[in-house]
Amino acid sequence: MSPSLADIVNQFKLKPGQSVRENVNGHTAELRLLDDELTPGFAEEPMIDDWPNIPDPPGTRVITAVRGQKEYPSPIHIDESDLAPE
Repeated sequence: MSPSLADIVNQFKLKPGQSVRENVNGHTAELRLLDDELTPGFAEEPMIDDWPNIPDPPGTRVITAVRGQKEYPSPIHIDESDLAPE
C-alpha cells in the first residue's frame, strides 16, 4: 500500500472484522479490516474445481470457400413424354 492510502485507512480506526462503506465517484467502495489469521476452518476446507466437464464437440466438417463464378448444376428439362402417366 502506498503511504497516502495507509494514512487514509488509519483515519477510519477500524478494528479487525469491522468494515465501512463510502460513495466514491458514484460507486460504493467497501473497506474491511481483516484479522491477521485466516478464518477458522477456512484453511482446512477442500478446494473445489467448479469448472464443468464440457464434452468434446462432435465431428466437424471443414468447408473450403472458393472464389470465382458459381457452378450451378445443369437444369432438368421436362418434355411431354415425362408428363405421361405410367
